[in-house]
Amino acid sequence: MRKYLLLMIVIIFTACSQSVDLEGSVVTYEELSEKIAEKEDDLDKASRKLEEKEKELADIQKELEESESKISLNKATLEKLETLAANEKEMNENVEKSESKLKELKSKIKEKEKELEDITEVVRKTGDEPISLGAGHFVVGEDIPSGRYEAFPDGRGSNFVVYDSSGRLSVNTILGGRVPSYVFTAGDGYEIENNAPAKLVPIE
Repeated sequence: MRKYLLLMIVIIFTACSQSVDLEGSVVTYEELSEKIAEKEDDLDKASRKLEEKEKELADIQKELEESESKISLNKATLEKLETLAANEKEMNENVEKSESKLKELKSKIKEKEKELEDITEVVRKTGDEPISLGAGHFVVGEDIPSGRYEAFPDGRGSNFVVYDSSGRLSVNTILGGRVPSYVFTAGDGYEIENNAPAKLVPIE
């Protein structure tokens, strides 16, 4: 707009004379044309610089958007890492609890093993030969000596019953399976009934 205005002024002054009074100074048409050309050149330079700045601004805006995208991605990754860290902490705590419980169970097993060892020490064999019993009915003092015995199944196992000298039930169990052996005392006149072969090991 300003360019066209200046051009009109030049045309008017050209039509009137070859010189013009511009801001208190008299300039010729050629000088005015040069000034206009300089201003146009300045305007072109300013326009190019404005375009460069706009391009720089667009590049900066693009870089900013990329940075925001990276920040958003990094934030999501950080949240996942924090979740994994929390899960790892919980797993470590569970492992510690399990290890503590396992340690406690091992301690209890050792206690039970010691108790079993003590019981085994009490139930010591006398060194006498085991007595083999077939399936049948036996009288203590006649078929076998009186004493303290540990009875074992000799095969698949079965019912093992002992009556005292008065005929009262003293032992009634099933050898084998849940009862691998059974300790009992039998005096003279006791009777033993078993439905399968068994061994009696004399103990103290």
